Amino acid sequence: MTRKQKSEVLVLSVGTGDMANPLETLVNPLLKSMREGSFRGIVLLPSWVSEPVSEQLRATATGLAIEIAPLPKKGQEDDFAACYRHFCSTIERIVRSGVAAKNIVVDFTRGTKVMSAALVLAAVEKGVGRLRNVVGERGPSGVVK
Repeated sequence: MTRKQKSEVLVLSVGTGDMANPLETLVNPLLKSMREGSFRGIVLLPSWVSEPVSEQLRATATGLAIEIAPLPKKGQEDDFAACYRHFCSTIERIVRSGVAAKNIVVDFTRGTKVMSAALVLAAVEKGVGRLRNVVGERGPSGVVK
């Protein structure tokens, strides 16, 4: 592991996945993403609906420094402006904590389309170093396996 990897912070949008199978469609893929790299911290950006999944992730992912920064109000996962403001604010707070924007990795794989679009725009505007999106075979519900 390089020094650069250890200085990075991973920021992930958290959606709902398939509510009938959250372990396979959300929890396990997010855990995989969180474990790919050696991050000094991880920030989860859930909606109100997916905040309990984020809490489950934090409890499951022992040994990882995980912060949860949910959208402030119920229903904002479909409000582009609200998502964008929250994500900009979160990235700015990470930078103020001493992490260079170039050392932030944003994973926009999960979350509503609005959340993903807002997170990408906020990341680009704030000079985030890397964007990533998990791709692969999709299951019957359309979610990447």
